[in-house]
Amino acid sequence: MTLRAPLTAAALLATASLAAQAQARPMTPEDVAQLESVGTIAVSPDGSRIAYTTASLPDVTDGEENGTTQQQLKLAYGPSNARDFLPDDISVSGVTFSPDGRMVSFTWADEDEKTAVWGIPVDGGAQRKLAAVEGAAVRSYAWSPDGSTIWMLAGAEEDKARTKQAKAGFNSVVYEEEAKLTRLFSARVGAEIDAEPKPVAIPGYVSAFKVAPDGRHAVVDSAPTPQIDDAYTAKRAHVLDLTNGKVVRIVETPGKLGDIEISPDGAQLSMIAGVDMNDPAATTLHLVDVATGAYRALNAGAPEAAVDAEWLADGRLAAVIHKGAQSALGGSTMVMARWPKSMTAAR
Repeated sequence: MTLRAPLTAAALLATASLAAQAQARPMTPEDVAQLESVGTIAVSPDGSRIAYTTASLPDVTDGEENGTTQQQLKLAYGPSNARDFLPDDISVSGVTFSPDGRMVSFTWADEDEKTAVWGIPVDGGAQRKLAAVEGAAVRSYAWSPDGSTIWMLAGAEEDKARTKQAKAGFNSVVYEEEAKLTRLFSARVGAEIDAEPKPVAIPGYVSAFKVAPDGRHAVVDSAPTPQIDDAYTAKRAHVLDLTNGKVVRIVETPGKLGDIEISPDGAQLSMIAGVDMNDPAATTLHLVDVATGAYRALNAGAPEAAVDAEWLADGRLAAVIHKGAQSALGGSTMVMARWPKSMTAAR
């Protein structure tokens, strides 16, 4: 009696395996045309929903016109309970939830318009534009913690004189000249779109930014120019006062800069960076004191690589560590006086 159930299960599994082998076949070009992958994932503040995108190319084998990758927004409410949330012809990116969880926001360019921030209610309704910058595409954005403001990183303002010259035939491109710097704006969120978003001064070429939990400060990744050498060796973290646009602190790390996260109380940053200018990769996990800009490495010299980090709501810091061919989730608390030599020891 004790062996019958396992033997029966084994027989069923063997039968299913043989059936699967009989149905298996080599992959074909038609299969490639139908591949689909999951892109962006965002979890609602209360954890009840997951917004995500699926990326796919047009299925030319089914008569669809050839084109670029399309990202379809979907919303999942539970296991095997997900549905498309926007029409097929709306390809989105930058998916996240509003702070109150009542709306999914995303970036999208409607027809001939520039990319802007849009939103759609999770309980149903049509999508609407939430924020935009006239004449420029929104590259990334972030909500203020109270949901009243959207911060947008947008492209450079159009150089009308240069555009006129290009139309006249003077359209040569000089390598690493005519740098186009990004711009930061804040827009009020309301029933109507903010027609005049407020510009915020930012240093150099900003490639990424995060808003602190207090909504008054942001951390921006900035390099002197968009040139690739500066992106690798001169990018630094700047703490920005969003009330006046002034840089209040620069974290003078000497090497490459990777993932930066802000602690729940806004007092610390976790930073994955190189230990010096000759370090070939940003793989060392650091802690940064926002008040002073001082930083210290947590796993310097360890035979491992920190590849991602995230602060938990209770102040603990979790990090993904690669060691050899293995990956581990390591962590510790921000109040510890001594950190382990290797973050993998704190799993």
